[in-house]
This record gives sequence, structure tokens and C-alpha cells, in this order.
Amino acid sequence: MARAACPATTTSARCPRGTCSRRWGVFPQVPGRAELLVGSPLFPTVHVARDNGVGIVIDAPATTDAAQYVQSATLDGVAYGKSWLPESFVRTGGTLNLTMGTAASTWGSPPPDQVGVASFCGPVSRPQGTAVSTWPFDGTAGGATLVGAPQWTAGHAGQALLLNGSGQYADTGRAVLPTTGNYTVAAWVRLDAAGAFRTVVSQDGATSSAFFLQYSGADKTFAMSFADRRALAPLTPVTGRWYHLAGVRDANAGHLSLYVDGVLARQIDACTADAATGPLVIGRARWGGAPVDYWAGAIDDVRAYDRALTAAQVKALV
Repeated sequence: MARAACPATTTSARCPRGTCSRRWGVFPQVPGRAELLVGSPLFPTVHVARDNGVGIVIDAPATTDAAQYVQSATLDGVAYGKSWLPESFVRTGGTLNLTMGTAASTWGSPPPDQVGVASFCGPVSRPQGTAVSTWPFDGTAGGATLVGAPQWTAGHAGQALLLNGSGQYADTGRAVLPTTGNYTVAAWVRLDAAGAFRTVVSQDGATSSAFFLQYSGADKTFAMSFADRRALAPLTPVTGRWYHLAGVRDANAGHLSLYVDGVLARQIDACTADAATGPLVIGRARWGGAPVDYWAGAIDDVRAYDRALTAAQVKALV
């Protein structure tokens, strides 16, 4: 994918019928919908600052009249192979980086066995559950096993679990969430010391966690993450301050969302997810079979739902 399709009547010496030599950038294919097709960028960098504070960046430093072909792309720092952008890119912002070249590439083309398949997540009819698991951490472990002798501290309400960022966490001892389906995890957090990554809640798989509600030191912000996708909040958290985080996985819509203090901070496309039969863990993650990314600070009132909460339901938790 390097150029946007034009009406079939378009012809020129440079442009055979059905293609276009004009540089379209990004544009909607279907009027009334917010998904954007990706074409050849005209400008090396474009910054869009919306009135609501959302920022959109499209970066293609190598684009020229000759280098009109997209070779590869990243969306918010993660490799991106689709020739369209989800509506969340317009609504909650993001950064699209495009590597350009002078020859056509296979970027944006579906694999041979997926030709003709729609490039958006269709409904999968996964039912919403009714279960909720809670760990209030009001001076007690709430049924979890405390590892590494964490302490207690003043929390958002009552007492909270205080973790030193090195070997301390709480293990619930069971798989709580259907990680290939719909679920929500939420917690009050206070980050006392930044690091490469700091994980609030995860659920373990055989070698890695299926999701990470975390602080991403590489991005200096909160994130709801899979191994290869991150919904990043557009803010740098202040150490020592309490925040409410909620990560929502809506498998039917194919969305992964992050809420901060009850407000949607970022929503990304995430059509598939890993299954995890290991325990839900509070205060660390698992990667490469080893525990990593210990939280440094306090965690309070952790909740896990086997359904995708609505925006109004997330707001009610704050």
C-alpha cells in the first residue's frame, strides 16, 4: 500500500487508470465513519492539536516525490501493518510513523490466506459475564498471598499495599479473567519511583502475562498493554499522586482501552489476545518465564470484571 485509490476515470502519463499520483496522506474511505485510509504523505511531519487536547502526529521524514511508497509503519511505537487507521486514532490521538521508499512494497497487503477478509474486527458474540473479584487492601491481603513482605501505607481510602519495586507483589493464586474475551481491570495507584516498566495488574501465561496494566517507562506514561500493543495515556504521571486506572478489553468491538481517573485516555485496535491460565498477579508481570516489572509505590482497591465495563461504569469507580 503506497497510494490511495482514485476514481476509475483518473488517467495521466504518470498515473495509470485506477491509481493516482496525487499525495493523499490519510483520508476517510466511507463518509460518516472515522476510520482513515493511509496513502502517500506529502509532508515529512504533521502535528494536529485538537481543541480537546488530543494530539495527532504523522511522521514520514523520508517522503519525497520519488519516495511515495510506504515500506513499513509503526503506530504509537508498535509495528503496524494495516493500510487503515482505527477511529480511535482520530478520537484519542496517537503517533503514526511511516518509512518511505521509491519502490512498491507489500506493506498494507493482507496475507494470501486473508485476501478479501475485512480489515476490521467484526462481532464475535462473546457474552458479558457477571463476576467481579476485588482486593480492597484495607490492611489485609484480601485472600491473596503477599510475596516479599510488602508493607501497608495510607491509601486512597483506608490502607493500601506498599511495594518497594523489587520482589514484592500479591499473588491471587488463580486465573481470574477470560483473557481472550471481555474483561476489565481497575485499581487506585500511586507511583513513587519510575522505572523501565512498572506493572499494577497482570495475568500470567506460560511464559508471559496476557496483559499488563502498567506504567511504561519507555513512554513515561500509564498503559494498558498486550505483548505487542499498548494503549498509552497522553500524560506523564506525577510521582506521589494517586490515580485511578482501568483497562478494558472489549473483544466484540476489538478494542483495548485505558481510562485514567474515569476518563478515556486512549483506545486502540486489538482484535486478538493471548489466553492465560496462570494467576492474576498484583504488583508485577511475567516475561520470558520470569517475574519482572515490579511496582514501586502503593496499590489500592483492585477490581477484576469478566466483562467490558462501559465508560459510565468505569466513571462510577472513581
